[in-house]
Amino acid sequence: IAVETFNASLLFGPGTIRTRSGGPFRVFTPFSRACLAAPRPPRPMAAPSRIPAPRRWPGSLPLDALELEPRIDWTAGIRMAWEPGERGALRRLRAFLRGGVPAYPERRDRPDAAGTSRLSPHLHFGEIGPRQIWHEAVAHAERQRGAEDVRAFLRQLCWREFAHHLLHHFPRSAEEPLRAAYAAFPWRRSPALLAAWQRGATGYPIIDAGMRELWQTGWLHNRARMIVASFLVKDLLISWLEGARWFWDTLVDADLANNTLGWQWAAGCGADAAPYFRIFNPVLQGRKWDPHGDYVRRFVPELAALPDAWIYRPWQAPAGVLERAGVRLGATYPRPIVDHQQARSAALAALAAVTGRGR
Repeated sequence: IAVETFNASLLFGPGTIRTRSGGPFRVFTPFSRACLAAPRPPRPMAAPSRIPAPRRWPGSLPLDALELEPRIDWTAGIRMAWEPGERGALRRLRAFLRGGVPAYPERRDRPDAAGTSRLSPHLHFGEIGPRQIWHEAVAHAERQRGAEDVRAFLRQLCWREFAHHLLHHFPRSAEEPLRAAYAAFPWRRSPALLAAWQRGATGYPIIDAGMRELWQTGWLHNRARMIVASFLVKDLLISWLEGARWFWDTLVDADLANNTLGWQWAAGCGADAAPYFRIFNPVLQGRKWDPHGDYVRRFVPELAALPDAWIYRPWQAPAGVLERAGVRLGATYPRPIVDHQQARSAALAALAAVTGRGR
């Protein structure tokens, strides 16, 4: 039997991008440089004009018999947010290239703005391929003379590539930290805190907005992913594996490689991870990336009437401000489930003990 394999889901075949010594990369920046310096990925082949069908079809089940749809229809928000299929993927790509690329470097970190391509679900399900995106983006840059803007976007395709590169070389990383010292980390087991995080009921508006966006739409802005992940593993001291499992169950783009890399990055236990002492302050992150609170007001509507000055710290707002906004802490919106400064100190102590470094 002759077997041929075709790499359609990556820019480069697994294992083809290597260090000068022939080993796998463990840091993203040199990996991305190697990708951008490599010969361009080959163009995808055109769709065939026809696909020959068998003369006699094998017996099968009707689609409805597979019961793929949930019996309780909780997917309305997902249906509203996405157009599945190749047509939806191509529309999203071309709309992004027309209007999103020039602003991409400045807007891609803003969850309150439509600054990203939102192609990850289409990539995950094979409705569009990374090589197709690469070549259309490069062609657009050549027509519009926007090479630097497109280069920033292509780096994100390289980040996706890096995730698959790591999973290929370190297949156990989906279940174990790449940095062995973190296997001994004293993670907390708290079903109540985990459930509050999952429901978007932590009392920190930027965290709750992100987790509710995830539940309602099946997707989460990348900056929000980093913020909510940091909160789970460093404020709540709950294992990154719990977060990875929840994302796996709720994301429409739940990709094993990307999910693993993102969570190990946030926990500081993977390749090219965030430094162990980097702990996002949820108030400051909200102010920086959603400065007028538009993202929070969309997904946490019970806080919509709060002024910008208090939208990220309602527990510190004067009683009169809360009353005028219709916010009753502990009733209409929860108080913070942890004190960030105390949680940060506890996390730093635990992380320093595991890594053997003080801070």
